[in-house]
Amino acid sequence: MDHKTAILLGALLCGCAAAATAGPAARPEPAALAPELASYLDRQGDLCLGKFDWPINVTAQDVRFGTRDALQMPVLQKLGLVASNHATMMRRVDDVEQPVAVTQYALTDAGNAFYLPREGSAAAGTPRHDLCAGRLSLDKVVDVSAPAGPAGHEMLTVSYTYRYAPAPWGTDPDVQRVFPALARIAHGVGTQRLNQPFERKDGRWVAVNPWQSR
Repeated sequence: MDHKTAILLGALLCGCAAAATAGPAARPEPAALAPELASYLDRQGDLCLGKFDWPINVTAQDVRFGTRDALQMPVLQKLGLVASNHATMMRRVDDVEQPVAVTQYALTDAGNAFYLPREGSAAAGTPRHDLCAGRLSLDKVVDVSAPAGPAGHEMLTVSYTYRYAPAPWGTDPDVQRVFPALARIAHGVGTQRLNQPFERKDGRWVAVNPWQSR
């Protein structure tokens, strides 16, 4: 073995030893994760209502029990985001399929403007949509948890405060009454903390959708 070959093999052996003894990823500084979080919120910061599938049917029983849709749909209709008509659908009542009268709500053109694709989509690569009432952006990163998980799949949680730009109808008092989470977000600007999972991929920390993270 010549001298040049010995040096090359020695360098490779040192690299292998270092890899074998490498510990878990170090906790990054909050400021180091701020650009990635800001970029993620720029792409995925829509604040949405969990109204994925339309039309939405409301029965007399829903109205009687005050279900979420029974309370929320009339408010969205008042704002011109949905329109209603009377319809009949089949539902199982006492183990028998029976026709049930419903008020059926569908998005109007005005509502469709806020029906946006969401990350973590439905089958066949088609984005799942949701009715969205505003957008979040980064105020500042407050804290970062210690990384956890097996090597190569470490995750951590970033805690941050936010700014909020509501849709024109998102500040309506009735909307905030029937969607109390919107009111909490609006009242917590700059002070309330939200959490965002990060995963270490290819040596860098990347913000990930919580429904897609490991």
